[in-house]
Amino acid sequence: MKKTLVALTVAAFAATAANAAVVYNQDGTKVEVSGSARVALGKFGKDQRADLRNDGSRLIFKAEHELGNGLKALAGYELRFKGGVDSDNDTPDTKDDDESSNTFGSPETNKLYAGLAYDAVGTLTFGKQATTADDVSLSDFAYIWGGNNNLVDADNKVVKFKSAEWSGFSFGTDYLFGDSSKQRTAMGATELKLKYGYGVSLFYTRDLAEDLALNLAAGYGVYRFDNETTTNTVAKDTSWRTSAQIVYGPASFGVEYGQTGHKENDVKTQTDRSLLVGASYQVIEPSKVYLQWQRNQTKFDQSPVDNKETENVYIVGADYKFTKNVVTFVEYARSTTKVEGVDNKEKENKYAAGLRVYF
Repeated sequence: MKKTLVALTVAAFAATAANAAVVYNQDGTKVEVSGSARVALGKFGKDQRADLRNDGSRLIFKAEHELGNGLKALAGYELRFKGGVDSDNDTPDTKDDDESSNTFGSPETNKLYAGLAYDAVGTLTFGKQATTADDVSLSDFAYIWGGNNNLVDADNKVVKFKSAEWSGFSFGTDYLFGDSSKQRTAMGATELKLKYGYGVSLFYTRDLAEDLALNLAAGYGVYRFDNETTTNTVAKDTSWRTSAQIVYGPASFGVEYGQTGHKENDVKTQTDRSLLVGASYQVIEPSKVYLQWQRNQTKFDQSPVDNKETENVYIVGADYKFTKNVVTFVEYARSTTKVEGVDNKEKENKYAAGLRVYF
């Protein structure tokens, strides 16, 4: 049973790609169109009424042109409809007024990139896109509230290289361009802006036995920031994450752990720790159940006492595929947040039923 990293981590996207419609295929050029309509009905926050929301519906265009000898040029564009809850794990109460309203939001460019691919080497792309760190998270099986990847998994200006696979191994590198302006003023805002960042990722997949596969991934990233008063680096984030997953027949189980250290003016100010445990079981061919536990902890290093905030998130869900193009699901999430030195825990329950139609 061949289980690749991509198939395991982006199953929904793979289904979309498999259903892509080829709208042009001539003289070495192929253009494909795909996408999905995603809606969810539920309660998305403790201070909100039940609501019907868009869940990151999207339209995807991909093009490639064969240059010969295994080399091809490629391009991609993704239009995503924002508003309400979405697949990037943003909650409605952290969004702006337009996105947390009852509307389905306006379309915006989510990805726009171009590049080259060589069969025996890998793929090099430039533009607004996901980074290779996005693939480091292996065991987020949830549809809405899952995931706690502490690496930067996407940005507006990314140069990305993802290697071909050799004996189960592959790797990736990313460079993130930040704000290009060097104009500064003494009265400027001190809000941090990305100056530049870079990251590396490593992947390994192997079939250990019949119906038994092992997947491993690791990532490391450094991100530097300045502000409108200076071009010097005033803050730096250093992040790493590791993931391990076992797949046995219809069952998958994985553990992920990562840390991010924050520094301001070379002084360590904060440490974030992210643990994720995920499991999935294909009960019958069209239906699976999944569980997830997250433990997200922030330590404020400059505070001598009461310097920790710990969040635990518990997620349970199930889906049913009417066909490879139509998936419905139910999902429940409960979070508890404990601030050191405060007796009471903050608790929140969320639940939703969703429908996704791929085309």
